[in-house]
Amino acid sequence: MTAQQQSLESLLGISGQRKSLKQQLDAASIKTEAGRTTLADLPTVQIGCKEYIPEEYIANKNRKGRRSWIQAHGFFLTEVSPDLRTLQTYWVCSKCDERGKSSLFVATNTTSPIEHLRRSHMITEADDNADEDSYSSRADIHPPRSGVAWSLLLQDRINHRTRCFEHILNLAARAFLWGEDPDSFEREAFTEAAFQVEERELRLWRKRGAISIKNCWSKLDEYYSLLGQSPLYPAAVILHPRWNASWLEANWTSDEQLVWLRDAKNSVREFFEQHYPREEQPETSRTVTGKAVRQDEPSQFDQWMQSCDRCMMEEEDELGVYMRQGPVRRENLNPVLWWKDHQEEYPRLSKFALDILAIPAMSVDPERTFSVTKLTRWLRQIQLPQHLQNIQQIQTKHIIMFKFFVSGLAAFAMASAVNAQYPNPRPVSGNTFTHDPTLVKTPSGGYLMAFTANGVGLKSSTDRTNWRDTGAAFPNGAPWTTMYTKGDLNLWAPDISYHNGKYMMYYSASSFGSRNSAIFLATSTTGASGSWTNQGEVIRSSDNDNYNAIDGNLIVDTDGKWWLSFGSFWGGLKLIELDPSTGKRKGTDMTSIAARPNNGGELEAPFITKCGNYYYLWVSFDRCCKGKDSTYRIMVGRATNIKGPYVDKSGKQMMQGGGTQIMAAHD
Repeated sequence: MTAQQQSLESLLGISGQRKSLKQQLDAASIKTEAGRTTLADLPTVQIGCKEYIPEEYIANKNRKGRRSWIQAHGFFLTEVSPDLRTLQTYWVCSKCDERGKSSLFVATNTTSPIEHLRRSHMITEADDNADEDSYSSRADIHPPRSGVAWSLLLQDRINHRTRCFEHILNLAARAFLWGEDPDSFEREAFTEAAFQVEERELRLWRKRGAISIKNCWSKLDEYYSLLGQSPLYPAAVILHPRWNASWLEANWTSDEQLVWLRDAKNSVREFFEQHYPREEQPETSRTVTGKAVRQDEPSQFDQWMQSCDRCMMEEEDELGVYMRQGPVRRENLNPVLWWKDHQEEYPRLSKFALDILAIPAMSVDPERTFSVTKLTRWLRQIQLPQHLQNIQQIQTKHIIMFKFFVSGLAAFAMASAVNAQYPNPRPVSGNTFTHDPTLVKTPSGGYLMAFTANGVGLKSSTDRTNWRDTGAAFPNGAPWTTMYTKGDLNLWAPDISYHNGKYMMYYSASSFGSRNSAIFLATSTTGASGSWTNQGEVIRSSDNDNYNAIDGNLIVDTDGKWWLSFGSFWGGLKLIELDPSTGKRKGTDMTSIAARPNNGGELEAPFITKCGNYYYLWVSFDRCCKGKDSTYRIMVGRATNIKGPYVDKSGKQMMQGGGTQIMAAHD
């Protein structure tokens, strides 16, 4: 309800069935006698304690007559005081009055009646061809009289209309800051008694607060109501697999919400069936060859088969099948990629979803393109239709090329910034001895290194060039590992990273040539020597297993899932999922990601990284730790899924010994 519109039934206590205002006036006019000269003699309608007279009956030498087009859709009533003085004049909507829902609008402000006709009855001054959006206010966008099929742009306008949320917020803010509608609050005190009591306070409050708040709320309510005219908005919610209709049904339980949800699902289904219809089967596929089939009553078997056919047809209802499924519980879910992955399962619905999700929430880019079209609309409107199209395409290509140019400059600047942040390291100095190192950047901007040593060695640097020893993670030893190390204090191949405000380090306990091994997890808030707390085993292996639980390395995929790759010799390299809340193993699944079945299983130390659309698996082939006789070399393969299969440059799978060499041992 707008600021000027007041429900007579609710404000004046009228209930039950009654005649419309027009019927009351007609009945009063029948009893009218000729020669009436005073207000008391004129036909009136009484609403509560107030009386109203048709405006045209009141003689006013200065009145020139109303010329507004809203007069054709309603009538004007003037309030008369008990002492026969004329007061405020109101406009009454004829269509609402016919339905018994009479409402009054202040006649001095025609904005509210115009808005009421447009919103409630779809009536505008230009026969419903005008629109208050910026589209209609632009005279330069009316289509030229040419061969361009502009009529397609007007087809099903309401169903296909979306609105820019940025524009809505802008209009609401402007209404709040600069609104000038004093009746926004005044008509809330419609009854005479309330108005007399609050008049003085209203004069003070009306100047700023109430007007601003009411104008802002009115503008937001206006566009919120317009959202309900198009099924595209509920479709965008329902077709997001993270929510779906089942989530709304479970969480929206009030009567108003259930009504909205029912109407939303119906409108989405109607739009889907209308614009994405099923492809009709060719007649040839439905004909029966051979002897003619008698049109007798179907047998019980035929009836059973037909019932099965109906079940199959129901399963072809892609929208129904989708909405019966639960929401997809996945963090950072990309709905576009999800629908692309399910195109075979939902061939029609996926097209609908991808079309809906391609609509931008804000119209910045479409408006920019729209603004460019004025060059072809006015300066070149004498061109033929095909020339208009060609010129616009050329203009669009120039814009795209310019964007690529700007993007290239931005990428160059970004690369320069990255190079400045991560300069190429110079020859290292200081305490440089390290084995199986891993490195993490600290929150303060420095670097922390962990490496194979007694109790896991630690080093630090401010520039990745000059390094100094900072002790050991476990300077007092790690007695919980002795069952795997055979008394050796060395702990192997740590992997260090920083998550959720703390350092996490996976490290291995084992001995040469043994599969009696384990990978442990330790955490620290500072990374300093002696500050590390052991969190226990993550995974272990024994001589009965076909893998070796050492060389663990953490990778977090694009969906936020945690994985640990590990392994050395024997059955190859493995991958297990971790619980992000604990850093420990999640479930019992284990995936093989690389092996060398024909080379004695000589590979170890897996690292997985993500770049672009690929996961890259880095491994070490052959033998280490033999001085100049070492044959160690770094190999790599890639896959689109973190679980593989990983293949090298030639296409050979790493599970079959494949791998592209990156670096080899040398003198």
